[in-house]
Amino acid sequence: MNELRGQLAVEVGEDTHEVLLNLNAFRLLCKDKKIDLTGLDEFVNSDPLDFVPTVIYWGIMNACDFKGQSRPEINFDHISAIICSDLDKFQELSESVGQAMGQSMGGETEGN
Repeated sequence: MNELRGQLAVEVGEDTHEVLLNLNAFRLLCKDKKIDLTGLDEFVNSDPLDFVPTVIYWGIMNACDFKGQSRPEINFDHISAIICSDLDKFQELSESVGQAMGQSMGGETEGN
């Protein structure tokens, strides 16, 4: 996986799912939450414990869409429970999401 390109993997139970965090993942999230792109800032700051699992969830769906594969039947609350149960994993995913948002939104990141 290439975190600099918003590609990572997350373990859900015994399964490992690819995550692709690009503009389409954020489009899917915005569509689901009925917010526009500018509303992401408010969502991030108002509820990071919901934001990170939501981005990861839509990143999984986006990775499948990108490859033309069927989306997995994953329960959002199950993913959230797994992500939020391990503080180190939550922090790692939060940093990956932040980096992906910087790239997806046109910001500069290290190494670019």
